[in-house]
Amino acid sequence: DRTVEGNEAIYAAISRISNTMASMPIHLYRGFEIQKNHPLERLINLEPHPNFSAYSWKQTMEVMLNTEGTAYALRILNAMGETIRLDILNSRRVTPKRDESGLLWYSIRMDDGQEAIAPGFMLIVIKHMSANGVMGIKPIDVLRKSLDYDTQVKELSLDQLDGVNHGVALTIPSVGMSQE
Repeated sequence: DRTVEGNEAIYAAISRISNTMASMPIHLYRGFEIQKNHPLERLINLEPHPNFSAYSWKQTMEVMLNTEGTAYALRILNAMGETIRLDILNSRRVTPKRDESGLLWYSIRMDDGQEAIAPGFMLIVIKHMSANGVMGIKPIDVLRKSLDYDTQVKELSLDQLDGVNHGVALTIPSVGMSQE
């Protein structure tokens, strides 16, 4: 199984990475200067979503990044156009698309199966290395051969152990042993 839920090695690696990354601050820069007073700087590091602490929000985004290759958060705006919340999107339900002019849009499949379209500026997109600049490469796909090897070693080990517990008969010579 090549999922976080089905492979303890993947789970351990992604947990360690996501926990470490979540414990670190994320900063918004303009040039080389941190934008301490920018609303997104405060939002990400204090409370990006009412249901998530900053730690759990960053942890969840990092898990999506390391399992799917790309993590998405939808910016929710107030009436003044200010970002007030960042909703994490399931990466499997987001499809990047370009229009005729080359602008990037995202198709988001909702829980009810309907499609919502969001312009690129409405999403925070974090991706691993990318061949096309739009979608990140899934680390699990890169590690496929290593995971297959791990599975083969486990199967071989289990095959070798099969029969060991069926019983072992030892013959002990009785020479020099008392009857007691």
